[in-house]
Amino acid sequence: MPSPKTPAQQVIKQTAEEVLNDEAYHLYIKLIDKITQFQLGRGEGPTDDDVAMWRAVQAKRIATSAGPLDTFFYRPDRQ
Repeated sequence: MPSPKTPAQQVIKQTAEEVLNDEAYHLYIKLIDKITQFQLGRGEGPTDDDVAMWRAVQAKRIATSAGPLDTFFYRPDRQ
């Protein structure tokens, strides 16, 4: 029975996490910038869509978090 967590699958999952973290970070920076500009009287605050998008990315990022990396290789003789 093959392991669902092969080293290749771990790398793919880690890469996907990094992409989601980057996306969440960039959306967060945009939100903070819009809030700051609004507070300084230089623009409008973030729209509901901006906030909803950031929350959706955050939720997906948290839901797909791999936690600590599993550095042990699958061994069929030990289950």
